[in-house]
Amino acid sequence: MRYLSIVLALIGALSVSAAFAQESDRFAPSTRGDRSQAGRATYYADDFQGLPMASGDPFDMWDPTLAASNSYPLGTRLKVTRVATGKSIVVKVTDRGGFKPPILVDLSYAAFTSLADEEDGVIRVIVEPLD
Repeated sequence: MRYLSIVLALIGALSVSAAFAQESDRFAPSTRGDRSQAGRATYYADDFQGLPMASGDPFDMWDPTLAASNSYPLGTRLKVTRVATGKSIVVKVTDRGGFKPPILVDLSYAAFTSLADEEDGVIRVIVEPLD
């Protein structure tokens, strides 16, 4: 009886571990063979307006061409496509962010709202480097 309890406890622990791994994989960015990646995009706005970016230029939340990325070099042009709608925008990496995967890019407010409503906050995207 005691061994049966131990075996059942081990099976339960393995099941929880497998479910956790699947959940984690669901949110991990994936690298596609064509150098594009699937992940998430967010936006930054008011709190950073006018502050210097990693490029040295001041951040302008109304510029639809600006983005921050920790995955791509400064100056890289990226095509960001929202998975749910297929809408795309081309941005340039001008800044770095304080975010981690699955977030791939932090878009300017103008860039983000061209793909989604501000209330969405985080969207699923495919990011494709153009340079």
